[in-house]
Amino acid sequence: MALNKNSFKGKQVLVIGLGDSGFAAAKFLAERGAVVSVTEKNSGPTVLDMKTKLEKYAVRFEIGKHTKTFAQSAQIVIPSPGIDHNSAEFALIIPGGAVIIGELELAAIFNKSTVIAVTGTNGKSTVTSLIAHILNSSGKKAIACGNIGFPFVNAAETLTEKDYAVVEVSSFQLETIESFRPHVAILLNITEDHYERHKTFSNYVDSKFRIFQNQTKSDWAVLHSSVKEYLPKYELASNVCFYGDKEGVFIYENGKIIERSHAKNKIIAKTSEIPLLGRHNYENILSVLLALKAVGIGASEAVAAIKTFKALKHRFEVVGEIDGVRFIDDSKGTNIDATKQALISLDQKAVLIAGGRDKGGNYNVIRDIVKDKVKAIVVIGEAQDKIFSSFSDIVPVIRAVNLFEAVKTAKNNSEKNDVVLLSPMCSSYDMFKDYKERGDVFRRSVQTLMAEKAAIPAGKYKGEK
Repeated sequence: MALNKNSFKGKQVLVIGLGDSGFAAAKFLAERGAVVSVTEKNSGPTVLDMKTKLEKYAVRFEIGKHTKTFAQSAQIVIPSPGIDHNSAEFALIIPGGAVIIGELELAAIFNKSTVIAVTGTNGKSTVTSLIAHILNSSGKKAIACGNIGFPFVNAAETLTEKDYAVVEVSSFQLETIESFRPHVAILLNITEDHYERHKTFSNYVDSKFRIFQNQTKSDWAVLHSSVKEYLPKYELASNVCFYGDKEGVFIYENGKIIERSHAKNKIIAKTSEIPLLGRHNYENILSVLLALKAVGIGASEAVAAIKTFKALKHRFEVVGEIDGVRFIDDSKGTNIDATKQALISLDQKAVLIAGGRDKGGNYNVIRDIVKDKVKAIVVIGEAQDKIFSSFSDIVPVIRAVNLFEAVKTAKNNSEKNDVVLLSPMCSSYDMFKDYKERGDVFRRSVQTLMAEKAAIPAGKYKGEK
């Protein structure tokens, strides 16, 4: 059943999950006359605060559980991205015949703006933010939204036909689209991640390629050359262009970003002028330049704006230096390939801080780069044993009980011109609220060492266990 703007008024809509996305969807539809019910398994202060904000819309609530009785009247179901609606738990409670869409699809139904969508295992937030920054710098109106933290449905309310929605899209969100059609869709990379949800790598690849499924010949698909091997399985109707590995209009070579043409190659930027670190970020910029070229923004104008971009926190961010040792916060490196790319970008030897909640990947795939670039690994969290068994025969692996101790241990095992790199390869949920809190604790730990505090301050940092 295809939905449109008139499909929701008076309908029984069930929202599963009361995070940012679920809250935004519930509020949006209640304001438009839908009969909204929300079911949320958690019952903490944040959930109760959101419940209070929605009560004025006569929303019905189920807090602390999900039951079939509560869900039985739903005609339309909107699961939050973190909810696997195909799981056995939700198969039992979602009524047969109910239409299932996500908040991303809901926003697409009401959206009037030009959509530039970004997906991939790593780099999504940086590319999304950078594109929006460049568009706004060029005099357009653009909002970075989606998985980056500001729900797309909130942006869809305010953007007009002349504006741009730059949407970070996760594989979870792409599971529940029907009509979502970006004018420009970017696929940055695909590497092992989210086995806990997708079960197989093939399923994960399928979910990522759904970003292109509704495009037509008037749209653009921007893909890294590393995903070219998957293309024969999918039929892309849009204009396809590649970047990376010296392929495409824009290339990165010897510290320069170059625009290639039939006439001659033109250096459009030196990486020393760009406020982003690492080869992976320079390749991300190539995708940005291609996407903007598709909407009429030239490379020179884009590069001028890139030079004023402020890098996002927790993404290969230098947070301090002690005795010639640099400390880099890459807490957003929540999978194995993200850590691989961070290590490739280093010219120095690193003491790596890794660990957290394991996501089911194979750490052995980066043994070669670890052997080449890493002088020791300090491990924290639930994945300690698995990381230890993967690398202890090639580098020293040292256990730490918390992140502050890990930072101290890493410093003690480094020397001048080394790097201490927090790039965990794991999620943060065993010890912290999220990767942001983990990165903040890392930064504060470094600052404590910089202030020459020899012992752990009184009490624990919030989020450490």
